[in-house]
Amino acid sequence: MHRPRIIRSLATALAVGALGVGAAATPALALPTDSVTIDTPKIDLGNSWAGGSPTSGATLEWSNVNGATCLTGNLFMKNAANLNAKVQLEIYNDAVHGDPIATTSSTKKTAAGNALNVFPISLPCINSTGTHAHVVLLDDSANPGALPLDVSATAIHNE
Repeated sequence: MHRPRIIRSLATALAVGALGVGAAATPALALPTDSVTIDTPKIDLGNSWAGGSPTSGATLEWSNVNGATCLTGNLFMKNAANLNAKVQLEIYNDAVHGDPIATTSSTKKTAAGNALNVFPISLPCINSTGTHAHVVLLDDSANPGALPLDVSATAIHNE
């Protein structure tokens, strides 16, 4: 059983202007982010790890300072000797599932033994007008009991 989770966090940052005496802190709206966790029997996506599962999610950053959507985190593989997997980010115009307007993927990662394997993931950012994303784990292996071909978490970006 897999447990994909997306948690929205919209933080507020402070920008401080210093033009002399009496300068005040001005709140600036931070970029919206989603926290993405996918937890499966052998291959997981998140940021940190403890107790056999991700403890915090990978970061899906919408419209970063360059106007792109980016995904960073870690691919965790446990009890997965010789399994191959990669992470894919798909961007859509809306929640209606047609073809994605843009995709980007990590390179294929291969678990070296059954101990915990951790692979940092920083997908190439996508410049698009998309408002909906899927983060997908793809298993390139033919190993019995391996991850299903498509395990995903869905993030909806509300403008």
